[in-house]
Amino acid sequence: MAKLKFAIILVAVLSLLSPNLAVATPDEVKWSRVNIPAGGKRGDWVLASGSDVQYLTLGIDGSLYCYANPSGTSYTLFKSTDGGYSWSYTDYNKAIVALVSSSIDADIIYVSDGGYVYRSIDGGDSFDKLAAGSLDALDFATTGEKITCLAVGYIDDEPYVFIGTANGSAGGGVYYIRDVAFWDEWTDLDIGNYDVYSLACSPEFTTDYQVTAVATDKVHTYVAHNYTAIGGWTKVELLDASNTSFAITAGSNICFPSDYNQTGELFVGVVGGDGGIYRVDGRNSYRFDVDADIISLDLVGELGSLQLLAGENANAEVWRSIDEGDSWHSTTKAPSGDGPTYVVMSDDFADSSKAYAATSGSESAFSYTRDGGITWNQTSLIDTSISFIVDLAISPNFSQDNTLFMLTWGGEHSLWRSLNDGTRWERVFTSALANVDIISLIA
Repeated sequence: MAKLKFAIILVAVLSLLSPNLAVATPDEVKWSRVNIPAGGKRGDWVLASGSDVQYLTLGIDGSLYCYANPSGTSYTLFKSTDGGYSWSYTDYNKAIVALVSSSIDADIIYVSDGGYVYRSIDGGDSFDKLAAGSLDALDFATTGEKITCLAVGYIDDEPYVFIGTANGSAGGGVYYIRDVAFWDEWTDLDIGNYDVYSLACSPEFTTDYQVTAVATDKVHTYVAHNYTAIGGWTKVELLDASNTSFAITAGSNICFPSDYNQTGELFVGVVGGDGGIYRVDGRNSYRFDVDADIISLDLVGELGSLQLLAGENANAEVWRSIDEGDSWHSTTKAPSGDGPTYVVMSDDFADSSKAYAATSGSESAFSYTRDGGITWNQTSLIDTSISFIVDLAISPNFSQDNTLFMLTWGGEHSLWRSLNDGTRWERVFTSALANVDIISLIA
């Protein structure tokens, strides 16, 4: 019975692949190997056993960068030039706590391991420390400071690099350097007794010189602005849902609408205290109705037409708003894995509804959405394995749509879909998702 079933399936498959099978001679019928997802360099890191994927960043040329630590390599900064379907590692093998891609040159990347800032001017092929001696002179070993965040702004195409630091006891700071000559040194902007967890340069930094920080004195949390003047900070306090002060332990990237000005609104997510998502203007802050610590935030559009995505710190969950934060919705099918969840929206999100997410933990991955964040599929850096193929299904219209489905087991069940005859796969469902125990068959 089993042999008969296999023969019937084989004839059906070959009939789909070759409409003229009935008149084909045995020599004209042959097997061809179909690629399946694979790990390591040879597999373009579609599978990435043991990896956590964090600090997802989109370059101005569409390249994606992230931290990942899969088994099989000591390199930690990965790059994709095809929308996250395949990745290659760069020449960087240290920890990553912050990652920024230049806004004027696609080949320039800044990354920090918590102690130093490293710069690449060739798209990640090589890295150099940025003013390491000047950082050593600040004596972070004595103060206990660690770099927590990075920002880069440009004045007349000259880069100004900012770092935020924290020591857990409100002993951090904000420092900057003009990255144009080897003798330049880091300058303390004297924010005061705060730990700093987020930094960003204004979209109009070239003319307004504004750098914005999210900082805490361990009792209060502030969004603070400076115009590259030592000690010249103005602050707006974040208050929780009951209008009470609180302290944070981490913050998301700071997001500006495309029409932002110095007195305009910005958006930020925070972790710790009454963590959540905040809208901040020159005088006030407003907390949105999202009851979760938020480690990652992105937006597109100008005031009046803003769309936002936010990633939770503790879970693989993305929140979305299409009305400037007035209402928020969680996913129907979340990314796989655990938190923290880092999100990035494509530049054309308003038209394509496409965005990307990175997660950590078991079954974590790089995921994407094409419906604005409602559902997420995994394409690469997937922390899973394929021990054996459980089941297969071929589209009834295979000769037109080249669609295949494959169910695999590797600690969890993974349901894969290929739209191009197995050339490229994406995971569209998994038993690692909440409320899913097993997946047994495909039809």
